[in-house]
Amino acid sequence: MKRTGLFGILCTALIFASLALPLRAAETTKPLVLKFASWTPPQVNFARAGVWIVQEMERRSQGRIKIEYYWSNSLIPAKQLVDALQKGVADIAFINPSYQPGKMPLLTITSLPATSAGDMCPTSKALQGLMQMPEVKAELDALNIRYLGPLTNNSYGVWTRSKQVRTLGDLKGLKLRAIGNHANLLHALGGVPVSLGATEVYQAIEKGTLDGGLANPSFALGYKWDEVTKYYYPISFGGLGQFVAINKSSWAKIPPDIQKRVTALHDIACGIAHQIYQGGGEVLLQKAVAQNKIIVTEPSPEDIAKVREVAKDKIWKDWVDKMNKKGLPGQKVLDRWLELLAKWHGTSSFE
Repeated sequence: MKRTGLFGILCTALIFASLALPLRAAETTKPLVLKFASWTPPQVNFARAGVWIVQEMERRSQGRIKIEYYWSNSLIPAKQLVDALQKGVADIAFINPSYQPGKMPLLTITSLPATSAGDMCPTSKALQGLMQMPEVKAELDALNIRYLGPLTNNSYGVWTRSKQVRTLGDLKGLKLRAIGNHANLLHALGGVPVSLGATEVYQAIEKGTLDGGLANPSFALGYKWDEVTKYYYPISFGGLGQFVAINKSSWAKIPPDIQKRVTALHDIACGIAHQIYQGGGEVLLQKAVAQNKIIVTEPSPEDIAKVREVAKDKIWKDWVDKMNKKGLPGQKVLDRWLELLAKWHGTSSFE
């Protein structure tokens, strides 16, 4: 009996061991789940352009990575996304340095107004180059954040509800949604900047608490500003430097072969994002003009030159001074940013 009992126990143990093996195998094949966060809804061109590289990473992982998407501030508000990414509350997020300028001060250079024409793909290429600068890389490293993909956009202009802006002088006293250094430039030109989240602007214009806002066509028409504004003055304020970022600890969990595939997609992502965002915005604007929803007033060469002059003399200089006070190499970063923009703008940068 003792022998039979011992034999039975051994058999039972072997059965349980054999059952455990498939379970362990199944556990090792579970996908890595990463949380993605954005302040935008998924359907706007901005979101579609930026999320492409995230979706492509998921697709090319062949089931090894699963992305959970949290849109429209559903995981964390826009102005807390850097904190959330740093702490791992989100693994991947759309980042706008101007929302939390104290967190990544050097990268606010990418939203310095009138530094370039602001076309999306060349600016994205310039941003990728800037990310290789040791001082900028150190800023991201300190936050446990890594650049994942492009999200810059093309130049902002002025959208208004009632007053048609024909010259820079018409900006005086207008309450317009603007953030970061765009707000500083608007103030220097006589306008009244108001800081609001992207999703709050429509209602503010509709209620009359805003006269309009600064945006490019894809941004403005993606948020249906054609329903609450009538006029567009495409003066070149420049774009806002933004990017897709990933928590470095989360990145380290991604298999090396997928890391290589994603990194190799950077240049392709620039071109695709440009086509979706800037190209899509141009189509929306043409449609709005054809339907007589929006009237476009082209700025004079004199006004275009004046915007850059004011930006250079006041906004750029102030930015460098602020960085110097923080002990950061402001002029060095500005010079490198202008060099990279000059390198890529006016060239065929699609891959």
